[in-house]
Amino acid sequence: MLDDILTWADFDDQDMVNHFKCLTEIEKQVHEGNLNPREIQAAVATCTGGTLRTIGNSNLEQNTKNIVSDEKLEVAVYPNPATTAITFTSSIAGQVELTIRNVVGQLVATENFTGSLDLLIEDFNQGVYLYEIKSANGFTVKGKFTKQ
Repeated sequence: MLDDILTWADFDDQDMVNHFKCLTEIEKQVHEGNLNPREIQAAVATCTGGTLRTIGNSNLEQNTKNIVSDEKLEVAVYPNPATTAITFTSSIAGQVELTIRNVVGQLVATENFTGSLDLLIEDFNQGVYLYEIKSANGFTVKGKFTKQ
C-alpha cells in the first residue's frame, strides 16, 4: 500500500536519507500487514515531521512508470525496478539536473538533460537509489528507483 505513497518535504541531503530510511521501514511494516491505512498516514507524518506532499506512484514491484508531479515539473522514471538502464523524462522544455544518491547519501551520478535521458546503471550495485531532478526555474522532484 505504501508503494502508492511517496512523501517528501524540503530538507537537506542527510535529512532526505533519514526520511527515506524511515519511510522504507514503514513500507516494510505495511507489507508485513502491521499497519492499516490510518496508521500509515500517522507514521508518515511522524517520519517526515513537516508539511507533506503526497506523490502518486505505480506499484514499484512491477515494470511500470513512476510518475511524479510538482506543479510545473512532471517526471517519468521507468522501468522501475531496472537492471541495465533507466529512463528519466521531464515535462520541462529546458535543461534539468539529475542527481542520484545511494541510501547512505553518497553521490552516485549527476547528469544534465533536456527532455529525456537513458542512464546506464549496469555498474550500480543492487539496491534502492534516491533521485532528485531540479529545473532551472527552481522546481524539484525527488523519488526512488530500484536497481536489480
